[in-house]
Amino acid sequence: TTLDNPANQAYGSFGVSVTSAGDVTGDGYADVIVGACQQSAGATYEGNAFVHHGGATGILTTPNTTLDNPANQAGGHFGRRVASAGDLNGDGYADVIVGAPSQTASAADEGTAFVYHGGATGIPTTRTRGLENPANQAFGRFGDSVASAGDVNGDGYADVIVGAWAQNAPATNEGNAFVYHGGATGIPTTPNTTLDNPANQAEGWFGSSVASAGDVNGDGYADVIVGAYGQDAGATVEGNAFVYHGGPAGIPTTPTRTLDNPANQAYGQFGRSVAFRDEGWGTADGGRRTADEGRPEARFTRAFPCSLREIVRLTRAFRTGVPA
Repeated sequence: TTLDNPANQAYGSFGVSVTSAGDVTGDGYADVIVGACQQSAGATYEGNAFVHHGGATGILTTPNTTLDNPANQAGGHFGRRVASAGDLNGDGYADVIVGAPSQTASAADEGTAFVYHGGATGIPTTRTRGLENPANQAFGRFGDSVASAGDVNGDGYADVIVGAWAQNAPATNEGNAFVYHGGATGIPTTPNTTLDNPANQAEGWFGSSVASAGDVNGDGYADVIVGAYGQDAGATVEGNAFVYHGGPAGIPTTPTRTLDNPANQAYGQFGRSVAFRDEGWGTADGGRRTADEGRPEARFTRAFPCSLREIVRLTRAFRTGVPA
């Protein structure tokens, strides 16, 4: 399947970010989301994102939902980063998060991110939650990396992590990342945890990449990983990545593990991209562990890899009592 820019707009940057959206409609098929951060949709370079639903023959070439920059702000670059957010409010539908790192809110180009909850008809065109740069720092680039964090505190709701790599905290462009916990109504607008660059290094660009790490120590809590590809750690701009283990209170402010560029190579930019590789044993919402972790269907999906659709089908059957 080839997806063309729905607006056929020159310099729209359709495809600047692409990812699975999870199953936003709950039909058992995964869906996708595509960003077009330079799309002019009322304002120059305000940006768009497009959600395409999966089905028996794959995804549709026409988007099911078109997301417009909620602020209709010129140069906001909405859609520069897109991601599945997991199921933030526990309603059984995957949610999505879209970054607009050049958006002006309380400060110029501080950056924002927007969360949209899934439902029976998919993603709505109106945001569920708007996240503003917690530091209200001009040119902080909040939202230039967004990701599901998995379920870092084991409460059964997915959580999200947002990076702001150009933040001064206090060193110039050292960077931050922010973790928001899910709940019955979704995530709050204030972060539950603020992660500061552990080295407090100017131009370290901590938060340039963020991701769930899955459950790296098998304790039932999701962990996260944050890249800082501008970090000097023996060699100039060799790069670092930092792993934080989840727990009952969520993510701690001190990293559990620091990963150094194995080659200690100057300008190697280690940590420019970080990701969780799902081997298929995770739960149906993209790997987060739920409050049902000890139940038979959770153990089954962890022990026996199968398709996302099959995991959804079996999990729903168990929870509803309706035969699969």
